[in-house]
Amino acid sequence: MVTGNNEKSEAQLRNEKEVRRIMEERGFSSAPSKKQIKKTFGGGSHLKTFIASFLIAGLLAGGWVFIQNNSFNNLLKGEQNEDKYNEKTVTKDDDESIKFQACLSQVDTSDIGFDDAEFWDKYIDRYEQILACYDAYPSVADSADKEELRDRLTEIQESSRQVEANNAEYRANMAQIDAELERNLAKIKEEEEAWDAELLKRVQESQAERAERDAQYAREQAEREAKQAKCNSFMADYPDINTYKTKNGNLDELWDQYQAAKEEYNHALSIGSSAAASGLEARIRVAEKTIDEKRAAMDSAHNLWSFTNTRLSSEYNSKYREACL
Repeated sequence: MVTGNNEKSEAQLRNEKEVRRIMEERGFSSAPSKKQIKKTFGGGSHLKTFIASFLIAGLLAGGWVFIQNNSFNNLLKGEQNEDKYNEKTVTKDDDESIKFQACLSQVDTSDIGFDDAEFWDKYIDRYEQILACYDAYPSVADSADKEELRDRLTEIQESSRQVEANNAEYRANMAQIDAELERNLAKIKEEEEAWDAELLKRVQESQAERAERDAQYAREQAEREAKQAKCNSFMADYPDINTYKTKNGNLDELWDQYQAAKEEYNHALSIGSSAAASGLEARIRVAEKTIDEKRAAMDSAHNLWSFTNTRLSSEYNSKYREACL
């Protein structure tokens, strides 16, 4: 309970002095004033600005910085500050004030790691512990400070919920992206496998075609070589057409026969001329008969030679084409 004026009794001053002594013995040093506490922890509007920035950025670093460097020590020791006691009038005994300070000293003020999975839970729990001390010792706790702490706790809880909502949305989005990525990768893999199969098929077909072309070329080359060998052999045997005719026919003999028949025919013509000059009918008839016989023999010999020559020329040309063309 606070008095209506700033005057303090001698007993109150002694109580405050004793409390400060006990606090110093327990390791509590003088802390900043109430204004310094607000400056350290920030007023409500500054905290809201911080939370808004924190949510927009999507970072937890604000929470990390918010409690770093013994921020809770500043708060707790601020409650123990000498100036604060100068503003209050202690209505209970020294034991009540000591218990209140002891309660605050039990609150953990160590740093909370930014990567701590329980970052927000620990942060909120510390405020709840401080408020529990205020609830347990209302006679020595400043109600205005309590309300300010409660407002901050509410804002922090709301920030925690919003961060968790943002994280949940982020996880959902990432899950959707991962699923889409998996589908795309599966599709790409399927297309790659199909393309690999098609490419392998084309390569195999190309290899088969090339092998067939090589085999065909080898066959043609063998045929060309065989044909060339055959032509070479033919030309070795028959350098020209006359050689072929000579080796494969009796044209010279047939030509001689034709020449002999021709001479006999000419001789018959000479005899016939003599018979005609004699005027003897019987002799003329004999001469004419002989001339006809010799002419027939001569024509037959010439036809045989001509036929044989044509036949041998045709055979040579046919065999030459077969061997060399």
